[in-house]
Amino acid sequence: MSDFDGPHRRYNPLLDEWVLCSPHRLKRPWQGQVEPAPPENRPQYDPTCYLCPGNQRAGSERNPQYERTFVFDNDFRPCCRVGT
Repeated sequence: MSDFDGPHRRYNPLLDEWVLCSPHRLKRPWQGQVEPAPPENRPQYDPTCYLCPGNQRAGSERNPQYERTFVFDNDFRPCCRVGT
């Protein structure tokens, strides 16, 4: 792994500022596909949805069986701990 594979800062001399670069985020699953509008009668649970309770997440963790609002950790955060 080179120094530029993980999150790092780069100096922009034109703006005289440091910029955060996170090239490892390019490994995220592609989510840019344009989908048709959802049907009016959407299912309460979708076994293929990576945000539904109990389903496997994109980062391979499994969601808890939540019944109310749930706050997710970002599986592809811009910064990561050293050594991960």
